[in-house]
Amino acid sequence: MTLRAAALLMILMILGTRVASADSTEPNSPDFALALSAGGTLVSLGLVVGGWHELDRTTVGPKVWTTTSAIGLESILITPALGQWYAGKFMTAGLALRLVGIAAGGVAAFNVCFSENCHSDISTALLLAGVGVVAYAAGVGWDIATVRTTTREINARHHAPVITPSVLSSPSGHAAYGLGLGGSF
Repeated sequence: MTLRAAALLMILMILGTRVASADSTEPNSPDFALALSAGGTLVSLGLVVGGWHELDRTTVGPKVWTTTSAIGLESILITPALGQWYAGKFMTAGLALRLVGIAAGGVAAFNVCFSENCHSDISTALLLAGVGVVAYAAGVGWDIATVRTTTREINARHHAPVITPSVLSSPSGHAAYGLGLGGSF
């Protein structure tokens, strides 16, 4: 192996490795998690309201603002869970409720638009749509209301006591090895 090949191999090995580092020991902030969930939801709602508000006023065309509202409506599925995801919990009860709400709304739309008795029995569709809206709104509220508690619980689980070897001095003044245990209760 030539010196040039060895240098190239060494450079590739250095560039291909990752510097070893410990995971952050700082806990996730419950306030930041709440800001992510509530702030993201407010941005989504702002897109919906802004799109609906400008629908009749725009000269660009209603398609642009309808798209803005649609993006806001679709993002509300995800944004209330942002703080939960930051904390480390990915499938939340609020997300499940929002998915149930979407399913109920889909069944209601199918009942009105594609069933045999199209437009004849709308009461079932209205009931399903109402259940869907309530489930969706409850899911949004659930994720925002529980995000601080979830963050604290996950922080407590991830910050276990630490055992480290340490050097202590004995009563005679000589060094003695010991084991230290630290944690918070």
